[in-house]
Amino acid sequence: MNESTYIPSNTKNIINKDRSLFICLLRSIKTNGLPDKFIEEKFRTTCLYPNPEMDKEIYAILPSKNVPKQTFILYKDCAILVKKSSYSIIDIFINYHLACKRNAYYKAMSTLIQKSRNLPLACREYSLINFGGWNKSQALWINPAQISDIHSVTTTRTKLVFNNQLELSLDMKLNTLLSRMKTGFIAYGIIKRDYGSSQNQLTTSLTDFLNISSTDITNRLLAEIEYQDIPGKRNDFLSNL
Repeated sequence: MNESTYIPSNTKNIINKDRSLFICLLRSIKTNGLPDKFIEEKFRTTCLYPNPEMDKEIYAILPSKNVPKQTFILYKDCAILVKKSSYSIIDIFINYHLACKRNAYYKAMSTLIQKSRNLPLACREYSLINFGGWNKSQALWINPAQISDIHSVTTTRTKLVFNNQLELSLDMKLNTLLSRMKTGFIAYGIIKRDYGSSQNQLTTSLTDFLNISSTDITNRLLAEIEYQDIPGKRNDFLSNL
């Protein structure tokens, strides 16, 4: 097994059993905007690991503001603290899911979606979108398909609620957030089309193709987008790597 994606077998038992610590983490983020030092210390002593678990769907990658090169990885019902920057975790994500390097991924994705900044990540099962962070190596990433509600707190600040009860507030206008979410879904469609095995009708809705829940948010963003609207053609991403 590749060392970069390896987590000891007992990790899954630990992170799935300690529900109370996960709930405390969610409360800390909701109250403080990020995990407080007490919660981070609890994770450091009980759930600190060298690498993330990549065979579980990631809901959010949240860098520590207290310790450089230390990052929270939040899943549906658990979380771990990883001894790596979010920048390094992205390298692991791309290598694990797509077997390519970060620069090659960004080049191929940029060619298809015609963007060069704030490019989303995607694999066969989901995507992650970038919201900056404390510095270049410590960016925040979130899974747009797991956002259940969005509220404008002010004209420049937006609150996100996730399906696992995670709540995050971002210094970002609502329209900017929605645009990045839409791009994230498009990137997911590109990867699923190229790495998937099934053929789809051109008029298949993007929500059906991606198998994401129909919500007010996804309906607003993707209501009129079909499989045929995904940029490029099948294998264009792979051919650009």
